[in-house]
Amino acid sequence: MASTSHRLAFFGGTFDPLHNGHLMLIEETLRRKEIDSLLLCPAYQAPLRESQTLFSGHSRLEMVQAISRRNSKIQAFDHEIRSGKTCFTYETLLEVKKSFPQHEISLLLGADQFNRLSLWKYLDLLVPMVHFLIFNREGNSLAPPTCQSSIKYSVMENPIIDISSTEIRKLLKNEQPISHLVPEEINSIIQKSFPLSKS
Repeated sequence: MASTSHRLAFFGGTFDPLHNGHLMLIEETLRRKEIDSLLLCPAYQAPLRESQTLFSGHSRLEMVQAISRRNSKIQAFDHEIRSGKTCFTYETLLEVKKSFPQHEISLLLGADQFNRLSLWKYLDLLVPMVHFLIFNREGNSLAPPTCQSSIKYSVMENPIIDISSTEIRKLLKNEQPISHLVPEEINSIIQKSFPLSKS
């Protein structure tokens, strides 16, 4: 883990809940030759998200930890949940750097969020720290921030997965089946919070 050639992908998100689309993206990222391992970091509260999460920070961290047990290359990073507050990506990546000082870091980001980078706090400090690894989202074309000419990024050729956490939350609230949309171990965690939901 201390090798200077080790390449680490950081994937942060609300994961409210984590679903099969996330899992397929994680697996696709790890198939890339330039990535050696992946950190999954659930956000306590995403800076650009106004609504509150359906699942608690503890439950969402439990989901990430469950997925990390599938593959030794996946590791849960609990900094934002432990902080109990909104954390900006730059601040979290400073903590990642402390834990993995010799690693090259790629920031895994959806095309929709990449197009909103100009709204991010500390963007000038973040850009030199990472290589942006962009995954496709349906209906999104890339628009790199014009204020950051030095930004380094590449685009994944990932399949478009028609699954969203928003859709799953709606189904749960209506007591509709969701087991076909989430990994088995995630469904078990969800059933603790929604024991009446049909699976």
